[in-house]
Amino acid sequence: MNKLKAEVLFESLTEINDPRRQHQKFHSLFDILVISIGAVICAAEPWTEIEEFGAAKQEWFSSFLELENGIPSYDTLRRVFILLDNIRLKEVFVNWISSAVRLSKGSLANIDGKNLCGSREPVKGRKAQMSRFAFSNIFFSSSHIVLTKIGSFFIF
Repeated sequence: MNKLKAEVLFESLTEINDPRRQHQKFHSLFDILVISIGAVICAAEPWTEIEEFGAAKQEWFSSFLELENGIPSYDTLRRVFILLDNIRLKEVFVNWISSAVRLSKGSLANIDGKNLCGSREPVKGRKAQMSRFAFSNIFFSSSHIVLTKIGSFFIF
């Protein structure tokens, strides 16, 4: 079984081009990407939560990142991601995950799903329809990986 090794991700992240002008770089692109990916894997969603995650883990991040100017602000994170080649970033991330998860034909995947009771909410724009808060777990027995989907978000 392959493992999700940070070194593999880190090597791939260095291949992403930094679209910012040289004089506007107060934080390295590598630092921004590592903090953001770590935060999103831990379920941070808006830019403010990603910044808060980075600040909460700053001591740990500074053990392997430069962080010359501290943790980037949520505005910096947002601006950088607007400029990034999102297709390339997706390729890097998918390749990283795929390198660890190798399912052969006939591999066993256990799936479990739930709708939480009392969680019905009106669907935006539709008065009559309701949606439920749902989650599902998929366990890949051959690679010992659990993929959890909560609402529309996937968590490893």
